[in-house]
Amino acid sequence: PTVEGWQPDFGSRQALQVLIAHGRSDPVIDVGFARSARDQLLAAGLHVEYHESDAGHQIDASQIAAARSWLPRTLGG
Repeated sequence: PTVEGWQPDFGSRQALQVLIAHGRSDPVIDVGFARSARDQLLAAGLHVEYHESDAGHQIDASQIAAARSWLPRTLGG
């Protein structure tokens, strides 16, 4: 999931809260992509909550609790 020539604009997103959940067994998008995204976002000073599981290319039920906790903290609900 890359776009040739596109570069992220981290400077205008310093307040952005990020949740990444990815499966180590994902045959479509390698877990290395998620790890790289996490590392780039952290290096840019964004707050990242990162979760990995043994899942493939689907929403892992074990990550639902993390998302349910993250959403109200992030959106203020």
